[in-house]
Amino acid sequence: MFCTKCGTAVTGARNFCGHCGNPISAAGAATAKPVTPQAPAAPVAHLIDQLPSRLEKVLSELLEPNERIQIKLKGAFKEALVCTDKRVLILKAGFMTGQTFGSNVFQSPYRTITGVQVKKHLITGYFELSAGGVQNRPTSYWQSGQGAPERRENCVSLNSSAAFPKFREASTFILSRCG
Repeated sequence: MFCTKCGTAVTGARNFCGHCGNPISAAGAATAKPVTPQAPAAPVAHLIDQLPSRLEKVLSELLEPNERIQIKLKGAFKEALVCTDKRVLILKAGFMTGQTFGSNVFQSPYRTITGVQVKKHLITGYFELSAGGVQNRPTSYWQSGQGAPERRENCVSLNSSAAFPKFREASTFILSRCG
């Protein structure tokens, strides 16, 4: 059988395509010829930010040879949300994120993402990614310690009114890839 969305061969009794996460049903899957895969979306210029050099270095080390960046957004501190054609990454570095001498990378393939939200308070807030095995807890930009969004692996802190529409658009993009 072949996935009707991306054309990847599906072997065994699988319920989802291992490549794109599309639900597979015996009646709906193509049995003879694979479909032509959909071309990946081109990056959207206004959703590509320049990241701090430390995060750019971490990102360049993580990307696979044919992996393409679709969205790259900078958070309030040395944090970033990166969406590629294969997965979502949240990168963190620097003192405020609890990564003074190193970096932290949270990554999830689209098929394991269960939700995305952008929480906005007066002028601050955060982006939060929900996935299997990730505990989501209420938080605030002004919270300190391990519960603060800049220290949580699945969050990106936001402190600019201009960031919220970009992160909401990124949320829509991520959810469109999950389904």
